[in-house]
Amino acid sequence: MNVLERLEPMSNDLHEVAHTLASRLYAAEEAIDSAVQAAADLASFLPIAGRSVGASAFLGQDAMEEASAGIATLCKARRHLVATHAALTKAQIRIGLREESFGGFIDKPRHRASARQVGEAIRATSYKSTENT
Repeated sequence: MNVLERLEPMSNDLHEVAHTLASRLYAAEEAIDSAVQAAADLASFLPIAGRSVGASAFLGQDAMEEASAGIATLCKARRHLVATHAALTKAQIRIGLREESFGGFIDKPRHRASARQVGEAIRATSYKSTENT
């Protein structure tokens, strides 16, 4: 049995297939963003944890480097998902599905934040996390 035979039956309706594909893409994007956030949270807490127990910087260096490598790997995976999204957008256009043809049944973010807004959100989050320490 090949991979396609093991997949669940799918409708031949183009919009239904596109909706299912988009939903899975958005779920993957959300999952990778959550993983990046959790890994970054861990990495940012490592020096705080070390200081709180009086450990030398040498003791936690390996953990810091490994956490940083994990974040870099997650960011690379995120880049691949972004490229997947771009490729699917091109395919969507080629098969004649315009963005607005999906209507309101996909929870695609409507607001595109500017670089300034993203920076402000990062600074606000950083400020909140330093208040709690």
